[in-house]
Amino acid sequence: MDVYSSALPKYINRIQLSLLNCGYAVVDKEWNGTVYAPIYTRLYYVVSGKASVTTPEGTLSLTAGNWYLIPATCTFDYACQEKMEHLFFHIKLSDFD
Repeated sequence: MDVYSSALPKYINRIQLSLLNCGYAVVDKEWNGTVYAPIYTRLYYVVSGKASVTTPEGTLSLTAGNWYLIPATCTFDYACQEKMEHLFFHIKLSDFD
């Protein structure tokens, strides 16, 4: 058992999930850049189209009908080659190291 699973029952009632921002967006070729060590986790649901996220571990294609979780502190590049329609949620877990 790792340190997180053994500590989780003790601290479960102290964990707070905060929804910082959410919405619906349609993006195009102008949606590209780099995010450096973000303080919140991103959760995306791709409605249509596609885009990509690149981390030091490789490139992930974001495709329609799928959910994607990009954890806080994960530096990544993002790009849309044509058009992507998606729902986004910016969330943060707090009060648990």
